[in-house]
Amino acid sequence: MFKILLIVGLSTIDHVTTLRYIFVTSLRLGNCMAKSDSERVRVQRAERLAHGWQEVRVWVANDDDAREIRLMAQKSREKVEQESLNELADELISLDEEEVKKMIRAILEQGAPAYNTPSGPVLELLSELARKGAIREMSIAYLLFSKARPGNSRFVAESIPGKISANYFSRTIDMERFNQWSRSNPNWKNALKESLVRPDAFEGTVKRMIDEMGHI
Repeated sequence: MFKILLIVGLSTIDHVTTLRYIFVTSLRLGNCMAKSDSERVRVQRAERLAHGWQEVRVWVANDDDAREIRLMAQKSREKVEQESLNELADELISLDEEEVKKMIRAILEQGAPAYNTPSGPVLELLSELARKGAIREMSIAYLLFSKARPGNSRFVAESIPGKISANYFSRTIDMERFNQWSRSNPNWKNALKESLVRPDAFEGTVKRMIDEMGHI
């Protein structure tokens, strides 16, 4: 499956089609790994609510009205999905092809036995990107992962501040300054997590933090 993508090459195929393939494949694999249907529903519901979706329950008079409402809901989901795919495709086009392949590999290798956590591949990739100072790419990698593996996205998001501090701040700024700055800015971890889903904002947040530390 993944080998086929590498042979074709992302530069020669439509990015939206590629993303749809990755997400559908990942969700199928995730469904196979889930403990039960109820678990899948619970995780999906929690993630949708976390991303601003609203759950609406209504009573209708007949089957025709019910079908109409279901169709409207389906169209709404498809519209959001398409907009999301278009935005991600635009982000991928701006990246080096090898970086995109690494992101895809990390997603498709979810649950690999070589790691002590199911999300080990993407966690390793995020650490690598942080060491390289590829902050914007970290956000894009997370976005891809969160769409393909929504049930694991919160766990991965929680690791971001630690990866930034251990793999980027420590290489960029004196840690004594970092410690002093972090005591004066106790919400810095939340600021990183809140901007994580917006690549430009995430990169800007990290740069602002570095600048603030440099003036201590």
